[in-house]
Amino acid sequence: MDVLSVPLNEDSLNVFRNMIKKNRRGVVAIGECGIDHEKQREGLGSEVSASELRKMQVKWFEAQIELAIEFDLPVLLHQRGGYEDCVQTLAKYKHKNLKLIVNCFNGTPEEMKGYIDVSKDCYFVVTGLVCHEERGRSLRTSVKFIPLERLLIATDAPHLIPHNMPPPQPRRCEPGFLSHVLVFLSELLGMPFEELARITTNNARKVYNLPSPLYNGETTRGELVFNEFQKEEDNALKAPKNIKVPPTVIPLEENQHVFELKMEDGSLVAYIVNEKEKSIMEKQKAQKTAAQLVELAETIELKTIPPNSKLCKGETEIYSTVAVKPKKVPEKKAPKKRTAPKRRNKPRK
Repeated sequence: MDVLSVPLNEDSLNVFRNMIKKNRRGVVAIGECGIDHEKQREGLGSEVSASELRKMQVKWFEAQIELAIEFDLPVLLHQRGGYEDCVQTLAKYKHKNLKLIVNCFNGTPEEMKGYIDVSKDCYFVVTGLVCHEERGRSLRTSVKFIPLERLLIATDAPHLIPHNMPPPQPRRCEPGFLSHVLVFLSELLGMPFEELARITTNNARKVYNLPSPLYNGETTRGELVFNEFQKEEDNALKAPKNIKVPPTVIPLEENQHVFELKMEDGSLVAYIVNEKEKSIMEKQKAQKTAAQLVELAETIELKTIPPNSKLCKGETEIYSTVAVKPKKVPEKKAPKKRTAPKRRNKPRK
């Protein structure tokens, strides 16, 4: 939408509200919307400065975020060259249960953290860009930091043809090429593509509030009708599975360390600390119980290291919370005591 052609007022916002209300079952997100500083400002005229255009984009972005919150819909974010403006704008709605989908993500792990900080329900869309040898190099590094439960895949058709497609490559991208993105990502993450397909499908259903698998038709009352195959597939997707999820890699800075506590029940709690925080916790460790130290950590807002994580400085692994099941040691059975056979007294003749 051209922010110059539509005035930002209650009347124009009501147009969008009415569109959403009339198509409530079909509208699954607000967007793409966001900040774009890279698009050419062709035809805007000299009367509109870059700073004025930036302010107008931010105002419209805020209005669209508020619409998303009003209707409990996720924001599908478009961001090009405007990361700081986007995060600053989104931060205003941090405590309003904002759902965020970062479309065509191509940022750094630090930018990823910035998005997660402003939205607990934040998802990242990875496209065919990840398959490009040169343009996708940095994305292939960043994608390993995306938690699997926050990963979505897309084609961004008609752009970004997956370069892992066999020749001759088509001139434009199509939605049907999604499987090529899926296979490339599964190999990059070192997991079966069937598992990645299930995870990302469930993620999409969750964030977009989609119904269970594609329906066969509708009854006269508008009820969804599923065939038997789709019912079986849906039940299979809902069933709990023992999927080996790769650990989340957390990069540490040079001045950051790990402080570990052993609780009374034998469990471990670990925190990321700087030099000052480490000194405070080490001094208190001799004077306080583990439970008291946990309270202290919460008071000074130390960051807890989540389960299934690996902390690294550069390429070196510093600490891991990956759960390892202890091997069962077979119990040694006590040897049976040998008893002397009972002697039978022979009857006297």
